[in-house]
Amino acid sequence: MKNLLKLALIFALMIAFVGCGSNDDDDDTPTPACSAADWVGVYAGPYSCTNLGGLSGTYDAIVSVSGSNVTITVKESDSDGDVFVDSYTASPEGCTFKFSEGNEDGDEQIEATLDGNKIIITQTFVGEGSCSPATITRTSTTVPALCPSSDWIGAYTGTKTCGSNTPEAITVDITEASFAGGLNFSIDLRSWAGAVPFGCEVPFFDSKATLNGDNLTIELDGGDCTVTATRD
Repeated sequence: MKNLLKLALIFALMIAFVGCGSNDDDDDTPTPACSAADWVGVYAGPYSCTNLGGLSGTYDAIVSVSGSNVTITVKESDSDGDVFVDSYTASPEGCTFKFSEGNEDGDEQIEATLDGNKIIITQTFVGEGSCSPATITRTSTTVPALCPSSDWIGAYTGTKTCGSNTPEAITVDITEASFAGGLNFSIDLRSWAGAVPFGCEVPFFDSKATLNGDNLTIELDGGDCTVTATRD
């Protein structure tokens, strides 16, 4: 009888041990949330706002991180050949990034979702609607050199050359715009208001400025004229 009791006890312990084992089918371990560093990289992909009567084109994005904040800088090349840059900074909630601001065109909201090596961006204009969600794909995890707006500010002196014409003396003044990260360019009689750096470039419609230390190069009007200048 004692032997039978011992066997029964051993059998019960074995059942209890098996019952405590893991069961892959019942594994409810949540998928790890995205960290800020998971967003970092260079991305590209198409976008379309034609459903709002706008244009379609291409997004190029640089995503950088500082502490818990992620900055998504987007260069928008539209189907009319114009280029614009906007920059958005926020602290993501896991794999979701939300940014909202007010501007002269109304309130703009950006929502981005990180999904592996892709970011899905939805741009919403309050009172108007949302552009179609745009999926941009990471092409590199290495972020290029970044020239923040503070690196650009100053007065420059140089020349402007248009085709085979004789170079003209020119001055360029770059000041801080009314919103964080924006720049105002004064190039003789023309000006760019609220331009945003994309790396060490500032695209603006069909023109582009490039900064290399204290040296500034500006391609005007699609390259018809070139300005080369040095910080004073």
